[in-house]
Amino acid sequence: MNYLLDSDGQSEVDTWKIIDQYVPSWHTPISDQIDLRMLLTLPVHEKLAMVFLQRQKAEKKWQHLGTDQLIAIASRVKTAENDIDQSPGVYIFCSLLSGTVLKVGQTENMRRRIAFEHLRKCSMNTNSLLSDYAQRHWSVAQDADWYESLNAEKVTALMFPMFGSGNVDRVLIELSLKEMLHPDMP
Repeated sequence: MNYLLDSDGQSEVDTWKIIDQYVPSWHTPISDQIDLRMLLTLPVHEKLAMVFLQRQKAEKKWQHLGTDQLIAIASRVKTAENDIDQSPGVYIFCSLLSGTVLKVGQTENMRRRIAFEHLRKCSMNTNSLLSDYAQRHWSVAQDADWYESLNAEKVTALMFPMFGSGNVDRVLIELSLKEMLHPDMP
């Protein structure tokens, strides 16, 4: 099943609405030529995050994971994670129920980080993995699997592939987005 093509699109719209509420001057058009003086005026993180999100959204360089796909990945449905690039990038988890950004992160391999670490690892040693956070913060029926809380919270994700990026590039974007979006998780 191709989850990326199987959606009605509403969850994507709702996910972007959550991010929109945190982005100042969101609708200020960006040009292909960014004035470095503008980018380097304080607060730099805000401008970097805003320009990154604007370009990604305008150029449709992002991927969306809906709640059903996240549950399928967490419950180990074969091929459910195949839509996730094995590329470096930045990702954002959101709760449509609470209207909040849950997590902003970066990785050298999005499929490994999102599918195998955030959704399947369950170490209970940290709040920085979605599986651990969900088990600690969201109630689920005693006989239910932790990932049922993903459905209750209507968790979605946006992924931004950054082919050819280095760790420093991704960390700069991640830190800028964290400062702007104020995620619930570390």
